[in-house]
Amino acid sequence: MAYRTKLQLTNHVEQIHIGVRYPCTSCGKKFMKETKAFIQSGYLKSHMRIHTGEKPFKCDVCEKAFRLSYHMKKHRRTHGGKPSSFVCEECGVAFFQKKLLWEHSLTHDVKLEPTFIQVHNSFVNV
Repeated sequence: MAYRTKLQLTNHVEQIHIGVRYPCTSCGKKFMKETKAFIQSGYLKSHMRIHTGEKPFKCDVCEKAFRLSYHMKKHRRTHGGKPSSFVCEECGVAFFQKKLLWEHSLTHDVKLEPTFIQVHNSFVNV
């Protein structure tokens, strides 16, 4: 692999071959150096959000916030694609699965009990 600058080559040798890592100042977890030359450059930045509580990625449907864009995108899929037939009576947010409504209800004081049915000598959450 060719590097454009001596600094890029030095960073590569230090981090890949020597194993130099840079610790999080809050918990000590080690990460690769923050440079644009490495794919991992965002790991420490996103890790720091654990300590700061920053959640910059918000769902455009329900305004729930996430630390990582991947988590927001995964969550966003719960709102679309199928008819939303399960609506939270507390806040009006709609879900296409009863389980997701039940999980959401835990964020409110209202607690909906999950129901179970017996299928072939075992119980299944409905």
